[in-house]
Amino acid sequence: MLEKISKIFDKITNVPEEHIHDGWFNIKIYFSRTIGNGWMFLLYLISIIYILVKVKDKNKKCLFAIYPILLSFVVFNPVTHYLVDPILDNTYFRLFWLFPVGITIAYAGVDFIYTFSKKYVRLACLIGCITVVMICGKFIYTEANYTKVHNLYKIPDEAKWVTDIIMQDEAEDKYVLAVPEVVPYLRQVNSNIRQLYGRDVAEMYTSWWPTLIKNGDAQKMLPACKEKGVRYLVLYNNVKLNDFTYKYGYHILAQTYSFDVYKYKE
Repeated sequence: MLEKISKIFDKITNVPEEHIHDGWFNIKIYFSRTIGNGWMFLLYLISIIYILVKVKDKNKKCLFAIYPILLSFVVFNPVTHYLVDPILDNTYFRLFWLFPVGITIAYAGVDFIYTFSKKYVRLACLIGCITVVMICGKFIYTEANYTKVHNLYKIPDEAKWVTDIIMQDEAEDKYVLAVPEVVPYLRQVNSNIRQLYGRDVAEMYTSWWPTLIKNGDAQKMLPACKEKGVRYLVLYNNVKLNDFTYKYGYHILAQTYSFDVYKYKE
């Protein structure tokens, strides 16, 4: 069946058949990761069917039911994947965020509750709807997903400490090479900090830096840092540099529980 559909797409769009197959496969993977255990998605489908059948307001029916149906033909389309995925830089899964899952389920639930006139029946339906959502969903406020922090920026405490160490130092040039765990937070605290690479390191010419940081390969890393003018290094304190850092001008400035902060000195 999939081969027949692929051939039809190939004839209509002139997209190579192998790209159609790849598109179907990737869309299936992205979708499976998006829906989780599938129960909330099933509840979403039920809500759409309910709105199509019961809701008379055309605007709301278009927003909550017809729009996601039309959107499905776009998102679940290997041709769309072929055209859009290179632009989205392998983040095609974000197109699934366009489906108004939460508000659709909420609207269908509220509309269902108000089909009854008696208050005690509405209350029972409300409790029932909340129970169904709780059963279908998953509680995300757990220790595995959230960590208690003690700073106003609401970022990991050690990342804030590292930022403070760098900003309180007298050197004006705040050019930093940091481990990936710190990278997203430095400029979030202070925009004066410049970094050798960011979160898109995999696509940059410096994509080999994280490996050197992890391995502590000072023989390659430190001369390159010196050449590029990197003033500060933020490295794991359980990784010992395999060469003398002072040979290249980098000396320990400060330490936290997990990181060592080095500074280049002339």
